[in-house]
Amino acid sequence: FRYTESNVGEQEQKERFMTGQKKIQQIGFVCEGGVGSSAMGAALFRRMLSREGMADVSVEAYAADLVPEETEMVVCQKDYYELLSKELKQKEYYLVESLLKTEEYMDLLDQIKKRNGEKNGIYATH
Repeated sequence: FRYTESNVGEQEQKERFMTGQKKIQQIGFVCEGGVGSSAMGAALFRRMLSREGMADVSVEAYAADLVPEETEMVVCQKDYYELLSKELKQKEYYLVESLLKTEEYMDLLDQIKKRNGEKNGIYATH
């Protein structure tokens, strides 16, 4: 998922995200300090993944300057995207209006389930 312009519409975001094929194992929720909204958003998304039986996906919160290289996907607020480093912008990412609204993560959850092996409503952990 590449979100390159701040005015790209929601439908276009979804279409771009759905082009990814690689299994997602490590997601980083990013904010300025890594201890506020990103920590809460990461906790909310971990809970969503747990309810789906997807314990093999790692979700952590980071300050933008401390995201590990092995992080495969970055989740951050749309208005924070422009502040991300060039390196982070090269990663796959998912942008939301607020890191605290779980309803904004439903498409992300659905796509991770598809990409990581859900078949007929059953998530395969292998």
